[in-house]
Amino acid sequence: MSEPPLTTPSGADALLIAAYEPERSGVDRCEIRVPGLPDSLDGLRLLQVGDLHCGMRGTIGSFADRLPGLVAEIGCDLAVFVGDAMEKPGQEDLGIRGLGAIAEAWQPRFGAIGVYGNHDTGTFRRRAVKELSSIRWLENESAVIDVDLGRGPARLGVIGASDPQDVVSPALDLLEKPPDFTMVAAHVPTAIYPAAALTRALRCGLVLAGHTHGGQARISKHRLLKTSCDLPGRLGTGVLRLGRTLCVITRGAGEALLDLRVNCPPHVLLVTLRAGDESAVGGAELEQVLAW
Repeated sequence: MSEPPLTTPSGADALLIAAYEPERSGVDRCEIRVPGLPDSLDGLRLLQVGDLHCGMRGTIGSFADRLPGLVAEIGCDLAVFVGDAMEKPGQEDLGIRGLGAIAEAWQPRFGAIGVYGNHDTGTFRRRAVKELSSIRWLENESAVIDVDLGRGPARLGVIGASDPQDVVSPALDLLEKPPDFTMVAAHVPTAIYPAAALTRALRCGLVLAGHTHGGQARISKHRLLKTSCDLPGRLGTGVLRLGRTLCVITRGAGEALLDLRVNCPPHVLLVTLRAGDESAVGGAELEQVLAW
């Protein structure tokens, strides 16, 4: 199935955002120019899924129920689950089944990575390792994935920062033989702070995160009432930049606490990485490059 061309977003930082296509059947597609990304990883497609919160609705017709059909049509190189498959203790079965259906449908060329969120209980985590074994679960661990997109082999380092998250300790395992590029899969987007500190040692230029739900109920995409973390409302969604590191925050596929979304539809993301301009470096303050 051919994909329509992406459009360049109005007002976005052209040095960092190549193109963005929002809310296409619940799948947003974005091309991001990443400073320091090697040419061998140019074009890497990351399917980012998070915050299912299975158990909130559990009814036929919810967005999460449609996800297996949606992701089955998306070509990607690496699938990344950023946590919160379930809502509350006792709903582990729903989380396993819900995420399991998605994991059976997606077709990543180089596998799938998963981290745990704050709603994922210890029981879920133990079961997920066994019952969702097609996903490589990283509970504050790192992994190296061999990738070849046709431009020569590359070593992609992935730091998995599960909640409660630790970015630095798993990064130490990568220092002896640093990968060609390193990304962080995290539940909470504040992982961008330690990730940015690792940029020089590990070329750690990208964080994929969730948790905020994009506000879930918000005044606008630029004014979030609640992010459930230390990020201010204006920074709880979209693409953020800190120095040479970018953070992509999904709005999530489900709801928490209330079955309600206002000005904030659920989605999954197909993020395509492009080698970026080395001059596109931000300052010491966290800033938003693109909101969605």
